[in-house]
Amino acid sequence: MALASPAYAQTSKESKKATTTSEIPSLNVSEEARESASHGLGYLKGRELAVELLKSGYVAEDFSMEGFKKGFGEALAELDSTVDGKQLKVAIDLMKAHLQERERTMSKINDGASKEWLATNAKKEGVKATKSGLQYEVIKEGEGEVYKAIAEGDKRRFLITYEGSTFDGKVFERIGGDKMVAVGEQGIPGLVEGLKLMPVGSTWKLYLKPELAYGDRRVNAYVGPNQGVVFTVTLSAFKEVQVQQ
Repeated sequence: MALASPAYAQTSKESKKATTTSEIPSLNVSEEARESASHGLGYLKGRELAVELLKSGYVAEDFSMEGFKKGFGEALAELDSTVDGKQLKVAIDLMKAHLQERERTMSKINDGASKEWLATNAKKEGVKATKSGLQYEVIKEGEGEVYKAIAEGDKRRFLITYEGSTFDGKVFERIGGDKMVAVGEQGIPGLVEGLKLMPVGSTWKLYLKPELAYGDRRVNAYVGPNQGVVFTVTLSAFKEVQVQQ
């Protein structure tokens, strides 16, 4: 999510005065209930915004909690913001510029850390590597068929369950249980390469360098630019899809 300048609602003096002077009875609830509702609603709306900001590479320390509370309070009270549109644009543009610079720095750091981690991982017992640099480890070897190319005009999907994590174990995505996902041959390069080697029924760990994963783009709060990832994947079946010409 790119930070954007919100359009401030313009409230006339008359409507503000009416809102202020209207005698609206207070809700007959306890302070505990009022506190719980306020906390819960603040969390829910804050979580929505936080997910988008963190996905873009921002961290909590980039923002002022007091600023957030002040802005929320002004909005709830139907007051004009004390930060005007021009000030907001200047501040947001400055934060964007610094974020881009930090992402470039993180890209270099992540690339070096990924190479170092994979070099160490390659020495572990049971870890093998392909010519592309994909590292894999067999957790369970299935007895089903192995991928083979099919007729032109047909496409093959890999029906899988998986868990995606960073090298330090932070899980960023998980599809498991009875839920499977169909992955096409144009998916994440290292994942697809690994799936083509696996017999149906297998569970492997695939260790992907950045070039075989997401490259130099940020994916979410955990996977930044040039960051390697691990997929623990189970191949359940193949599904052939005929493509209409």
